[in-house]
Formats: sequence, C-alpha cells, structure tokens
Amino acid sequence: MHTTGDGLIPVQAESAYRRAVSAAGAAPLLRQAFVENAGHCTFSAGEGVAALHALETRIATRHWRGADPANLNARAAEADPSGAARYATYRPAQYPRPYDLAHPADRHRP
Repeated sequence: MHTTGDGLIPVQAESAYRRAVSAAGAAPLLRQAFVENAGHCTFSAGEGVAALHALETRIATRHWRGADPANLNARAAEADPSGAARYATYRPAQYPRPYDLAHPADRHRP
C-alpha cells in the first residue's frame, strides 16, 4: 500500500520490491495497492481497513480476492462512508538506481 505522490519514500521503490519478490519466485504472494494521493502514508481510515480486510481474506482463503482497486474502494467506502476511497490502477516507474540486486544480470557486480 503506497500513495502515488509520496515524497518521503518514492513510489518507484515498489517496482524494486516487486522485482525482488519475483526474482525470489514469490510473485503470486505479492499484491501491491496504490492510493492516489500526495504525502507519505496519507491513507484514509477506510482505505487502511480495506487493505487489512483484503489481507485477512488472503490469509483465510489462501487466494487473493478483492485486492483490485474497484473492490478496495468499495470496501473503503463501506468501512468509512465519510472518508476517501482513492485506490487506483498504477504501475510505478523503475526505481532510480544504477542497478537492482534482484535483477539476475546484476548478481555478479561488486
């Protein structure tokens, strides 16, 4: 869960995390959710509850169900009708660093 306009921890860090998880063979376990908002962790209460419920569903059923933006927004609105529900489909740009340790070609670099 990350805000798309986070100035403290760039949202691009999520792309590096996704690559590391994929390189470890654990991609099916990962779901990333993005909230369209500025600032660091500026989620509404409902958005937080929606993410928690999605994780609880994953643990209980061993399947990701309802972790897409539309379902997360519906859960957020249900949890807190007066709060924001701003989950969005978003794919962060590549993390801005010279190499990524999760990338196979980078394993032999010093």
